[in-house]
Amino acid sequence: MTGIGDARWRLAVERLVAGDQIEVAGLVLYLEWDGPNPPGPTASLVIELDGPSWWNAEMGEAHERRFRARVNQAGADIDRLLAQSIEFRAAVGSRDRRVEVVDDYGSGVTLKAVVRSDGVVTWVR
Repeated sequence: MTGIGDARWRLAVERLVAGDQIEVAGLVLYLEWDGPNPPGPTASLVIELDGPSWWNAEMGEAHERRFRARVNQAGADIDRLLAQSIEFRAAVGSRDRRVEVVDDYGSGVTLKAVVRSDGVVTWVR
């Protein structure tokens, strides 16, 4: 799906609230599940970014700047969607959000890092 102009946008937002992942504007979004229970009204919005192998706790300054720029761009993309879509704003506008950086190797995904809304990064591996 390309974004709010896509005819499937309203359905995608409904599926997001129901607990499904959606992909929009190059971002994978989902609401945090509470164990086996579907997301509730206070579940956090998770923004999943596929990170290259050199994004890690020991990366150099240049890679760190690119990493931070990509995380910031993802936040700006969400802010733009919130500003442009009443449905999206109603569904996730008041929720906490975090970025999860993953290694998507085709047949599965592993978590590399979590970036809290205040910018603090916790590297998992």
